[in-house]
Amino acid sequence: MYKKRTKQVKRIAISTLFFIPVSVAILQAYPDITFAAQDPQIQYLIDRLYILEKTVNTQKEEIRSQKKEIETLRDEIITLKEEKKPTPPPLTKEKSAGSFAKETREDLKTISDKTSLETSNGNQSAEMTNKSPSNASTSYVRVGYEIGKGFYLNTLDDKYLLNIHQRTQLLYTYTDNDSSNDISSFRIRRQRINFEGHVFTRDLTYEVEWDLFAESGRGELKDAYINYELTDWFQLRGGQWKVPYSRQKMTSSAKMQFVDRSLASEEFHLGRDIGIMIHGEPMEELFEYKLAAMQGAGENEKENDDTKHLYVSRIAINPFGKFKSYSESDLEYEKTPKLALGAAYAINSGKQLFVRDEIMTFHNDVTVDQATADVRFKWRGLSFIGDYFWRDINAHEGEDEGFRPGGIIAHGYTVQGGYFVPVSSLQKHLEFAGRYSHVDPDTEITHDSESEVGFGMNWFFKGHVHKLQADIRRLITQQEPPQDDIRDIEFRMQYQLIF
Repeated sequence: MYKKRTKQVKRIAISTLFFIPVSVAILQAYPDITFAAQDPQIQYLIDRLYILEKTVNTQKEEIRSQKKEIETLRDEIITLKEEKKPTPPPLTKEKSAGSFAKETREDLKTISDKTSLETSNGNQSAEMTNKSPSNASTSYVRVGYEIGKGFYLNTLDDKYLLNIHQRTQLLYTYTDNDSSNDISSFRIRRQRINFEGHVFTRDLTYEVEWDLFAESGRGELKDAYINYELTDWFQLRGGQWKVPYSRQKMTSSAKMQFVDRSLASEEFHLGRDIGIMIHGEPMEELFEYKLAAMQGAGENEKENDDTKHLYVSRIAINPFGKFKSYSESDLEYEKTPKLALGAAYAINSGKQLFVRDEIMTFHNDVTVDQATADVRFKWRGLSFIGDYFWRDINAHEGEDEGFRPGGIIAHGYTVQGGYFVPVSSLQKHLEFAGRYSHVDPDTEITHDSESEVGFGMNWFFKGHVHKLQADIRRLITQQEPPQDDIRDIEFRMQYQLIF
C-alpha cells in the first residue's frame, strides 16, 4: 500500500515539476502583459496562466507536506512494530484527495492579494472583486473591448459575460416624387444599444436591445429574450425577437447590402413578436430548424385579445457548410462556394394581426397564411440573394370590408447581388450592388403592383462596424389607365458606426 502511495506522489511531483518550468518560461518571455491589448484572448490565457502557476505552487507545497506525513507515518509504524503496539489507521486516500481538492478550489477562486492586471494600452484593467472575509464567494473579472462585440465584463471562470455595444445609423434621403413635392431630409435611422452575454453557463444566453430613437421618434424595446442550449440540435428560447420567417428580415439591419431592406421584404415580413421557440442546428450545422409559437400582434404587445397565436416553422440547408455570419455582403471573401437554401411557413388568426408592416384590426377573425423561400450564395467577394413570398388573407364569415370569397392572394420576389472590386487595395472595402424587387398585393386586381430597381455602392472602413453606404432606386407604382404609373426616384446615403 505504501509503495502504491509513493508512486502516486512521484507521479504528482513529476507532473508538477514539468508544468512549473513551462509556466515560468512563458511568464519570463512575456513580462509585460500589456501586449494583450492587441487580442483579448491573449489576456485571457495570461490570466489563466497566472492562476495555474499559483495552483501549481500550492500543489507543490501539498506534495511536500504529504511526503513529510508519509515519512512520519513510516517512522511511527516502525516504532510501533518494535514496541508491538497496534498499528494506527493509515492515511486514507479520501482524506488526502479531499484536502487537496479543497485547497485547489480555493486557489482557483482567489488570486493571492493582487487586485488588478493591466490590459489594453495600460488604460484598461481586469479587476478582482474583493469581498469581506465572511463572504467566501469572490470572483475575478476581465474587462476589455472586442471589435464587433463591444465592451465586455467576463468572469475568469467564464460563467458570466456581459457585452455592451451601440449602433448609430445617420441617414440622408432625397426623393424626387413624381406626383408630389420633392423631399430632402436627414434622420437618425437607428440608434440602438445592445446588452448580451451568458449567465451561470455559456449555454444560457440572453440579449436585450433598445432603440433610443426608433421609427416613432421615441424609445422602443426591440429584443429581450433568454436562450438555453441543451445541445447543438435542441435549444429553447423565450421573450421578444424577430419572427423566424424571412431571411432578409432576420438578417440584422447593420449587415444590409443596401441602405435598407427590399420592397418585397418590407411588404411580407412579420417583424418582431413575443413568444417561445425551439430551434437547433443538427448535422454539424448542415441543417437549421426553427419552430415558434408567438403572440401574433407584433412587438411590445402586452397581452393577446383571444386564444389564437402566430405559428411559424422554418428550415434551412447549408450544403457546403454554414455561412460565418448572416451578412449579405461577402466580407469574409469565402474561399469555396457557400450556398444556403431556406423556406418558412406561417399561419395567424384573429382580429388583430400584423399585416403589411403594421398592426391591422378587423371586425371578425381573419386568417393569414404565408410562405417564403430564399437562396443565398457567396464566393470570393460575389454574393447573390433571391427571395420569394406568398400570402393569402382569408376573412371569416361576417368580415365583408375589403374581402371576397377565396381570399386575397399576394406574392412578391427579390433578386439582389453584390461584388467587391477585385483589387488588393480595394478588396473587402469597395462593393457595388444591384437589386430588383416586385410586389403584387392582390393577384385578382390588375395595375396595382409595385416594383423597385436600385443600384448601390458601399465603402467598408472596417467591416460592418464602420461603413458608408449610398444607393439610388426607382420606385414604380402601377395605376389604372388612363392614369400614368407613379415613378419616384430616391437617393439615400447612410453612415454606420458600431462600438
